[in-house]
Amino acid sequence: MLKGIVVDHLREVSGLRRLRENAAIANVQDLFMMAAVAGLVLTSAGLFTHAPNTHNIFLLSIFAAYTGLIVFFVVAFANPYHAPGMVMPTGFENLFMGELAELGR
Repeated sequence: MLKGIVVDHLREVSGLRRLRENAAIANVQDLFMMAAVAGLVLTSAGLFTHAPNTHNIFLLSIFAAYTGLIVFFVVAFANPYHAPGMVMPTGFENLFMGELAELGR
């Protein structure tokens, strides 16, 4: 009885992993990038209205670096199946090798 419940939950988790993989492959990054660029342009438009002096250029540089880091991390960790945000299934492997192997005996 317990074995059937565990196997059903594993199948459900496997199905959810497939759904996440399909969502990652579908790639909605184009829509995100369009929104990110529009936000960048609208936010930095306020800095372009002033004369370019050292202070304004410094603020614009900090804003560009911050925005670049945010966009990089969002895009890099958007797909859980590729580096740098790859998540290895060690928890499932440990479960399978330990507790599920004992149930099969």
